[in-house]
Amino acid sequence: MATTIWSDLKQQFRGGNTIIKLIMVNVAIHLLLTIIQVPLYLFFSSSDANYLTSYNEFIQQWLYLPSDMGKFITRPWTLITYMFLHEGLWHLFSNMLLLFWFGRILNDLISNKKILPIYLLGGIFGAAFFLLAYNLFPALAVVKPALVGSSASMMGIVVATAVLHPHGIMRFILIGAVELQYVAWFILLLDVIMIPVSNTGGHIAHLGGAFLGWLYMRLLMRGTDLGKPFNRFFDWISRIFSRRQPVAQPFSARRETPPPYRNANQNPQTVRQENAQNPTKTTGNAATDTAPMPKIHPYLSGYGASFTKQYQNYSPQQCIDAILDKIQRVSYASLSDDEKNFLEKVSRDKLI
Repeated sequence: MATTIWSDLKQQFRGGNTIIKLIMVNVAIHLLLTIIQVPLYLFFSSSDANYLTSYNEFIQQWLYLPSDMGKFITRPWTLITYMFLHEGLWHLFSNMLLLFWFGRILNDLISNKKILPIYLLGGIFGAAFFLLAYNLFPALAVVKPALVGSSASMMGIVVATAVLHPHGIMRFILIGAVELQYVAWFILLLDVIMIPVSNTGGHIAHLGGAFLGWLYMRLLMRGTDLGKPFNRFFDWISRIFSRRQPVAQPFSARRETPPPYRNANQNPQTVRQENAQNPTKTTGNAATDTAPMPKIHPYLSGYGASFTKQYQNYSPQQCIDAILDKIQRVSYASLSDDEKNFLEKVSRDKLI
């Protein structure tokens, strides 16, 4: 049973998109750190040296992001570790729920490789806002808390989704359908209002992640991909750890197109003359030759011949992804008028 569950989890992780992988990583880290607490509590929490308390203090001291700049300089890895840790099950659940809601929409609109850079950069920008606030504003100079949680990274995903697809729909119980842009604005407004009330550093970090989501999408639409350095680094790591062993290809006999049927006693010259008089005999299957071209998706119709020819085999999501990739490779100015009009239509219509 345990083997089957582990196999299913590995398959889900390998085959899932980046959002699913991020959720699985966050949950796995939280479970691992929580499970370690169990034996420490049962066997060592009542002794003179309380190992459970020491363990929790160690996690907070060395893996949370400190607000003190001097401590941060000696622990630069906390810039990454803090965004994969959570304080409590509810903290984890609420962040992963928002990450799933908005991430699945964003994953339908841009290529999978752009999701992880947004998550990481959102966390980094959130950390930068947090550190600057606690080292610049006099009101925050008294207390020096640490920052933990993926909220800033999650806000990067939320705002990036709202910028790319502002008129997309999200449905809520009792409220009904609400456009993504208004959901994002509501969350940001809550963060601003709650800064003087509670969790000041967390809400400031949310604003940093949100700013990154807006900046990333705006630059991407103009042909600049902030995630390129991350993807190059991940590709380099993948090449180091991948086994570059040649894989033997299975032998398969080459299948030639059979020649037109010919009687063994028939003169070859006669066959050439017949083929010249009736050329359709040598073109293969008549049904294949006269097969109609595939029909373009109705949502992609109504554009020029060049657009139709290029995207006739695409679904709307594939077309969106292809056009955004073109922006990333060249620039927004390189798009045809039809491609620009299509992106405007995607942003205006309620597709999701």
